[in-house]
Amino acid sequence: MEVPSNTENKRKGVGDYRVIHSLLKSVILPIDVQIFEEAGGVFHIQDSYDSLLRLIHHVDHFVEVIKEVRRLSKKAEEKAAQINRRVDDAQLSRLKAEDETRSLKKRVKRLESELAKAEARVFKERKVRRAPG
Repeated sequence: MEVPSNTENKRKGVGDYRVIHSLLKSVILPIDVQIFEEAGGVFHIQDSYDSLLRLIHHVDHFVEVIKEVRRLSKKAEEKAAQINRRVDDAQLSRLKAEDETRSLKKRVKRLESELAKAEARVFKERKVRRAPG
């Protein structure tokens, strides 16, 4: 069977036959499939129908694994983005709370100062009333 090197597997969206060829040579199918190097833009594959079915099964499985890894990766990225948003929200809330705390401390100091002035005024008024005069 001759398979052109630019062949595209339309069933699972595998676009580069060379990737599959390298993968088959190195990992997936060291069984009885005989794969020869590319010669004149064509891979020559000689094998039985059963081995080709196993090949299709392994390629399909590999594609499904890649899809699952991509899905999990996307899910992990989404969770990381959510966590980053929550961290940002928490930091913003903390900054707002710190600003509110500073504002309240200033207000307390101002009110304590006003109270001290009012107490001093009341004290002077009492002193003036008690003084013979």
